[in-house]
Amino acid sequence: MPTTKALNVFFETASTGYYCDIVSGVYKTVDTCNTWSRVFQLNGDTTGLYPFFLNANTGFIFTGDGNLYKTQDGAATWQQIGKNIVTSNPPYPRWNTLLFTTDLTGYYGNEKGLLKTIDGGASWQLVNPNGGTVNIIRFPTPDTGYYLCDKVIYKTTDAGKTWSTSCKLAVDHFLGMNFVNATNGYACTANGSIFRLTP
Repeated sequence: MPTTKALNVFFETASTGYYCDIVSGVYKTVDTCNTWSRVFQLNGDTTGLYPFFLNANTGFIFTGDGNLYKTQDGAATWQQIGKNIVTSNPPYPRWNTLLFTTDLTGYYGNEKGLLKTIDGGASWQLVNPNGGTVNIIRFPTPDTGYYLCDKVIYKTTDAGKTWSTSCKLAVDHFLGMNFVNATNGYACTANGSIFRLTP
């Protein structure tokens, strides 16, 4: 289903996934992209929609205007958990990331830094004040995580309490980061470099 401002994609399984359009909302497929149905929509331009699903039923969406929503029935219905958590008005959407390691513990990387919740999204604390245009968070284990923002990748080994610099670029900037398992991760840059990350 074509839309005008698709921003990101999240797949919970090989066949079930979501993509977000900042104007028309969030769409879901359960048949490996053959068909899509809209499952979330807000009035107006939210400057971004960032989803994360723990399993087939439980998922979250962070909106670009700082609101958090939760579903417990596979996106059939949504409940607003938080409002105005972190707000900004950038001239274009950021590539932010929402990630939950449990139904209570979650992280949100955005242009103002990295936020953490330990109560399912009801309250959030800033655990890393650095942010950029590209903000990606990955936790290959519950305690060991990486936070990418533009030219720097930060690492934590204590579930976000403290952070150290894992990799820093001088002139290039990062565009992506992911882990294939708990011991192998990769990051790529705008100039085509690929870095391997090992927890």
